[in-house]
Amino acid sequence: MRISCYGAELFARALEWARREHTRTKEQLSGNFETARKRRGSDPWGLPSGFLARYKPQILISVFVVLVLVGGAYYSSRASESVPKVVYSISLEEVEAEAQTPLLVNINTADAKELEELPEVGPSTAEKIVEHRRHKGKFRTVND
Repeated sequence: MRISCYGAELFARALEWARREHTRTKEQLSGNFETARKRRGSDPWGLPSGFLARYKPQILISVFVVLVLVGGAYYSSRASESVPKVVYSISLEEVEAEAQTPLLVNINTADAKELEELPEVGPSTAEKIVEHRRHKGKFRTVND
């Protein structure tokens, strides 16, 4: 019996709370109700009153995002039209002349730094060539 009394008491409390909330909500809505005629007369765009007040932050952020995106698109379109600015340390004629002159190094007299300028010869290979010359003497043939 105790459980059923407790259940009935809980149900009665819930019902009382629901009635109070319904009454409170009804009172709140009764003050904000507007007819269609009144709304059209008060707002030139036909928006309900309080619409801009309610959504003002979202509207401002949306407008700001659109402006940033449009500005970025405009800037990137203008930036891509300009001539790229490249700074060279030497002239193209000097590079062309250097590329046409063959890189000749005497392997029997060159030191490690000169050998490193050869293609595919790094510091360790240059040192090995110098050491080989010291121990076995000068290179006599291409096969050496």
